[in-house]
Amino acid sequence: MAKLREQISLQQQLVCQFKIELNACEEQVSLLSAQLRNAEAGAEKYLKEVRRQQAAMCSLRRKVSELEKLCRILEEIERSKEGIFDRSIVDEASKGVLVVLNASIGQFKVELDDARVYEKQAREETHKLKGAAALSTKRQRS
Repeated sequence: MAKLREQISLQQQLVCQFKIELNACEEQVSLLSAQLRNAEAGAEKYLKEVRRQQAAMCSLRRKVSELEKLCRILEEIERSKEGIFDRSIVDEASKGVLVVLNASIGQFKVELDDARVYEKQAREETHKLKGAAALSTKRQRS
């Protein structure tokens, strides 16, 4: 009987130790469960942040694409303006040349008119001289 009591006492000690270990395991499960919940909540927050950043990146890529397109359009406009500016410079130079040409034409017209008057005077003078020469030869013959 003493052996049975000893065995019962030993088994009671084992049961007490098992209960202590079981309680310790339950506490660890409880702590690990809390940590898991915290980790899952953190992971959820992280995933939300990642999705938000991905959406922001997508939006930024679209904006960059639009800005690149606008830059190309502005470059085309700038080239067009340069062409217009170059044409306006050529137009202004052409206007200057036309003014000079018109002035030269006007001067040549005046000179032509003067030359015609001079030619007319020269013809009249030649005609008079021929008439005077003819009279002189007539007088010499007579």
